Amino acid sequence: MARGGAAFLGVVGVILLVQAVMYQVRPRRMRRTPRTTVGGLAAPGTYGTRQVEGALRPGPGGPLTAPLTGTPCVWYKLLIEEYAPGFPSRTSNAGVYEQATRVPFGLDDGTGQALVDAPWARIEPGGPALVQAEVAAVVDPARPDARFRPGTLADRVRLARLPGPPPDLRPGTHYRYQEWTLPVGTAAYVLGGVHPSPGGVVLGRPERGALLVGIGPAPRARTGFRGRLWIGYDLGVPSAVLGFGALAWQLAALLPHAAG
Repeated sequence: MARGGAAFLGVVGVILLVQAVMYQVRPRRMRRTPRTTVGGLAAPGTYGTRQVEGALRPGPGGPLTAPLTGTPCVWYKLLIEEYAPGFPSRTSNAGVYEQATRVPFGLDDGTGQALVDAPWARIEPGGPALVQAEVAAVVDPARPDARFRPGTLADRVRLARLPGPPPDLRPGTHYRYQEWTLPVGTAAYVLGGVHPSPGGVVLGRPERGALLVGIGPAPRARTGFRGRLWIGYDLGVPSAVLGFGALAWQLAALLPHAAG
């Protein structure tokens, strides 16, 4: 096995092993965190970290509108990247534009509604709601908005009036647009610290770890859990040992020649 191949195999094994460990930590944290209802959060003596499942509701400012799909939601993230079509397609390492909302929203399970302190949240929305590529085009270079052809994804971003400077799109360049959302009414789970307030209960940053928000039931019943662990441990460990072991053997074989 060539040195480059041995090193690559070892690195792949380490990556698989690290992913397996990280994938195992999250459900373990969920199992150790007491589950309750929103109504139970308001009970006297309730403090610390709790996990609650319910439906997502708009916060005090009302629902948000996702810029590309127009989906009524409580949170969205938009990412625009340079895109090189072909096989295989490629995107640039750095995004041209990235924007994620940090507006508080509600969680309702029928027993009450809690406010989720979104600025502290680590949100796991799942796959993107929209992945699409288009070419930035110039209609009339004399117009300030020439790069935004009506009806295009770039035009939707412009009309959304997102905070910060608009994306700098070069005419004739392909761009890929991705949008993640947490739609209103979506079943979700929240793991966070209980913070009583005059207006009700707030789920915010816990004493340890991050405030977690994800779609669907909590990861304690996540499908494919055992399969991911098998891939990580049963394939990752042998790959790392074999790869780095072969690399060490090859380097050791070179030492006598270097000494001579």
